[in-house]
Amino acid sequence: MRPLSASRRRRCCWGRQTWKTKTTAVKAIHLGFVNEGATILIVSLGLRQSIRPLKMASDFLESSPVALSGVESLTETRIELKNGSRILALPCSENRIRGYTADLIVCDEAAFMPEEVILRVLFPMLSTTDGGLILLSTSWGRDHFFYRAYNNPDYSVFHVSALNSPLVSDELLEEQKRELSEEAFRMEYMTEFAEPAESGIDQMNSEGPVYV
Repeated sequence: MRPLSASRRRRCCWGRQTWKTKTTAVKAIHLGFVNEGATILIVSLGLRQSIRPLKMASDFLESSPVALSGVESLTETRIELKNGSRILALPCSENRIRGYTADLIVCDEAAFMPEEVILRVLFPMLSTTDGGLILLSTSWGRDHFFYRAYNNPDYSVFHVSALNSPLVSDELLEEQKRELSEEAFRMEYMTEFAEPAESGIDQMNSEGPVYV
C-alpha cells in the first residue's frame, strides 16, 4: 500500500493561520477510510499538540452522519474505524512511541521535534509498509532535518506563507510586522528560516509551541 499518491515523503512549510492542522486532519481521515487496517500516527513535540489535529478529525467525522457511520470509537488520543484503520495522537517521546508500525506518520510542527527521534525512531516504523511521511511545520532554524529536507530529492516540498492565506488579513500582517522582530515575522508568517543563532530553539519548553 502506498498512502501518498505523488510522493511518500512530503515536507510542508506553512506559515501561521494557513490551515495546516486542518489539512493534516483531512489527510488522516481520507487515508484511514480508503485503506483497510491502516495505522496513521500524528506525532508532535508534546501530546497536547498531537491531540489538536485528532480533535479536528473527530469534529469532521461527527459533523457527517455518513462518515460517522464508519467509526468504531472516538477518544481524545485515538480514532478507530470499522474497517480496522486507526489514527493515533502521540507525543514525540522515544519511550512512548517505539513499537508501532505505520502506513503514514505526520510530524506536526516537525521543526521543533528532536531530529534524532524522527530519523531513528519514526523512520523505522515505515520500513515494512513502504509508508508515507509528512513533515509539517512553520519555519524555524536551519540546523534541523526539517530544513535539510528542502534539498532532498526524495521529498515533495510545499511552501505556503500567510500571504497566501485568506484567513490572514493585511491589517494583521502589518500589525505583526510592526510588533515582531524582523526574524520572528519572517519565520512565523513568511516561512523563512533563521540562522541557527537566531532560532532560539534552546528556549522552547517541553510542550513546544501551539500553532494553528
